[in-house]
Amino acid sequence: MSAPPPMWQHEVRVGHDQQRRAATAGQQLPGNDAGDEKLSETWRHVKGVARDESKHYDLMDLVRNARREDTYQFPVPGWPSMLRVTSPALPDLPAMVQDKYRMCQTVCFCGVLPEIRRAWASIDNSLFLWRYDRSGDVPVEYCGEEQAIVCVGLAKPRSGVFLAAIQHVLVLATTVEIVLLGVCTSPAKGEGSDPYEELSLQPMPLYSIPSDNVIMTSFAASATGGLFLGGSDGHVYEIQYAANDGWRQKRMSKVRVTGGLQQMLPTFLPSFLFGAAVPVDKLVVDDERQILYSLSANSAIQVFDLGPSGSDPAKKVAELTDFLGEVARLPTGRNVFTLGEDKRGTAIKYLAVIPMAESWKVHLMAVTSNGRRAYFTTNSLVRGGSSWGSSRDGRAVVPSHLDPKKTRPTVLQAIDARGPLPQAPVIGARVTADPNTRVMDVTAALYSQGTLLLAESAGPDGRATRLLLAARNYTLPPPSVNVNLGSGAPGLREVVSDLQQIIPGETTAISCVPQTSVLGPDAHPGGSWGAMQDELVAQMFSGPPQLVVVSTAGVLELERRRPVDVLQALLQERAPEKLQQFFEAYGAPEAAAMCYLIAASENQSLRLVEEAANALENPLLVGQPLMPDGTGAGAEAAHNAGATGGGIYMGTAVNPNPEPEWSGAHKGLALYISRLLAPVWDNKLITPGSRDPNVWKARLLEATMTVLEQKLRALERFLSQSAARRKARGFKASGAAGGGDAGSLFLGFLDDSTNRMHNADNTAAGPAGAAAFGDAPFVKRQRMWNAFIMEEQRNNAIRY
Repeated sequence: MSAPPPMWQHEVRVGHDQQRRAATAGQQLPGNDAGDEKLSETWRHVKGVARDESKHYDLMDLVRNARREDTYQFPVPGWPSMLRVTSPALPDLPAMVQDKYRMCQTVCFCGVLPEIRRAWASIDNSLFLWRYDRSGDVPVEYCGEEQAIVCVGLAKPRSGVFLAAIQHVLVLATTVEIVLLGVCTSPAKGEGSDPYEELSLQPMPLYSIPSDNVIMTSFAASATGGLFLGGSDGHVYEIQYAANDGWRQKRMSKVRVTGGLQQMLPTFLPSFLFGAAVPVDKLVVDDERQILYSLSANSAIQVFDLGPSGSDPAKKVAELTDFLGEVARLPTGRNVFTLGEDKRGTAIKYLAVIPMAESWKVHLMAVTSNGRRAYFTTNSLVRGGSSWGSSRDGRAVVPSHLDPKKTRPTVLQAIDARGPLPQAPVIGARVTADPNTRVMDVTAALYSQGTLLLAESAGPDGRATRLLLAARNYTLPPPSVNVNLGSGAPGLREVVSDLQQIIPGETTAISCVPQTSVLGPDAHPGGSWGAMQDELVAQMFSGPPQLVVVSTAGVLELERRRPVDVLQALLQERAPEKLQQFFEAYGAPEAAAMCYLIAASENQSLRLVEEAANALENPLLVGQPLMPDGTGAGAEAAHNAGATGGGIYMGTAVNPNPEPEWSGAHKGLALYISRLLAPVWDNKLITPGSRDPNVWKARLLEATMTVLEQKLRALERFLSQSAARRKARGFKASGAAGGGDAGSLFLGFLDDSTNRMHNADNTAAGPAGAAAFGDAPFVKRQRMWNAFIMEEQRNNAIRY
């Protein structure tokens, strides 16, 4: 028997049936204007109280407004580390791989393919693939090549070229040829939970071409199926492939996209005819802006335009050959880079594409061997100031000159720089020394979701690895930090942490496991709504980032803790001092919103929900609501003027319907609700069809609506349980105040004398009688009580 439909789906069906019957009878259904107005008014209150400060600041504005003395911070002592090892131990490489490595004759390489949950190692002409998340997994071995494998890459092929069973294409480059292998993944027989359980490699003999004596050193693939290889000869090649041979296009071919006149000459000509070649170390594809970047061993960067759709042939449009000279001439770069310094410390080790969700100005970030960062743009029209433009319907409107669909890349110019990560002798220590004095030796790096992870050599022989992490610091800045410089964006503050263990072996690759939001892409305008929000918002719809580190000793799985994960660990620890530090660091509203996120999560332990509820009811953490003081000079003068009939008081305006200063718990509830409903509230849920206006089409998928309903139902259950628990404790709101029999969230901490005083005052002359006592503490208690009643009414309106 199938499960009943979700509540929202049931209501839609019932409403549709009622409308159909009414239309058949020639009647018109009465509207529920009062209910709609009440709902709209509650939403306006939620948005007004939340005042979500997570604005869309451009990364360029954040970096430029950063103060040097407040650039980096360290974690609060006693808080859990930001990096957590999820694998039980560093698993050794599979025995089959180790045995083959002992007999290695030429070359060996290793890496990770997180798209199919596999690590890989190539030893001579053999390739091994195995699950990095399972101990003892038997590798899949491929030995179909005669020459040594020098480059391995994975890509999503273009649709219609291969069979539907081939979800990915494995690109193998040997010393003499380039081969494509089909990759098929499927769940185990009788099980459908893990789509990557079974893996098979399908040889495709028709997709093989010679490399023309070029050793391929790097690989990159675009989301549209483009395949790119970088060679030891310093050139970039594009692999073109089709389903069949044609008179205009071969089934598979290799096209050189660099070299100028040399591109017109045969590739088998000796390289010494054109000078010393500099190998291409890295290739990076920007799938949003449709740009390809290449990094050479001498830190030269080339830019290739792939066209607005990403399907055009790669076209070289810019090149930067003097990296140090470019960044050292910047006003902000002079403090980070110096002309004439040792180029070994300025050698670029890593290139990272900056997503459009983070910046429309900054397109590329380069990380040097000593951990310094430089930011680049490919748009010659980029200038200072905010780049998000005006707002329309709650969304940022991007200026046309920054839209990559309208303005294609033409240059590569540096626009800012940032110093290396500092080193604290003790976790939690303050940064007292100049960060530029830190000397690092970066061997691998990863930038994902605003977080930079660096692997540097460690140990006396340099054959071990130490991991460093720099993530956006979302705690409240100290009062001394000026957050209104330039464009009004706050400065980029980063918290620096490290893994509390040394990883044996040299790190060769770091990758992030692809994650998807619990909401479908239909709820993300432009496909980037979730990413456009900061981590405080993104943690509501996605889990903690999963990282994979591959070293010569094995594969290690890591997890980066989000702020809500840190709070959850502190709640489980039951440490009041640390919990208070957390609420002070993030602010009571933000911390309370995380408590609601924890309490309303699925499969959460009852103990953790109880701890979150206790935190929300603790006035030492979230404060208490309080009515504004109406006994000032302005209120007294206005009262005297009205009582004596002496005219109209023209002084300070008095609000006849003041709202209280809401508690941190109520602000956190409004913040959580506003973020939860932001993807759907300001947008139409159904729209007329493009072909037939009488056929209405749902904008959101059923899965998205179901997820939102589940989260709202979970929050409703938690609020109802909290109200029932307070009622069981014997605290009730006064019926005269319209609060029903549901107590305030914070009445459990209200002084007993206050409760007795309010009950006794029911026979007095209301607030006027209370003021007549002339007792200041009593007046303050009365203001607190009134604020409690108003806050409870708002809480009930949100719950119902």
